[in-house]
Amino acid sequence: MCLLVALFWSCTDQVSKEDYISEVNQLCDETQEELDAYGERLRNAASVDEVQAAVMHGRTIFERFHGELEELQKPEEDRRTLDGWLAEIERVVELMRRLEEAAEAGDVGSIEEVTREAESAQTEGDRLAKDYGIEGCAR
Repeated sequence: MCLLVALFWSCTDQVSKEDYISEVNQLCDETQEELDAYGERLRNAASVDEVQAAVMHGRTIFERFHGELEELQKPEEDRRTLDGWLAEIERVVELMRRLEEAAEAGDVGSIEEVTREAESAQTEGDRLAKDYGIEGCAR
């Protein structure tokens, strides 16, 4: 029936804001344990090599998480807001790439600078998530 109707009108099942939030909160909860372990590993890194390995692991977690979020259908009326939030997560991934490069180069100053930028992006992402109602990602 939807195919026939689609010839004349748009016929798509839109995800509700509540369903989207529920799905995202579940992904956040599943990812949080990994992120906690990553944070602990990074805090306890005793060498540049350990920092680099921890950041590489953290980046893969964020990349996977970002990809899973991108695959979810978003409520159409909130697409702009959610795209802004996803852009902050993508920004964290890019900053983590830069952090890996700084660690590989042994550039402590850049490591500290990029770490501050990544923390700022994470804070903004958390704020956007919380404002939207995604409590699982706003830690």
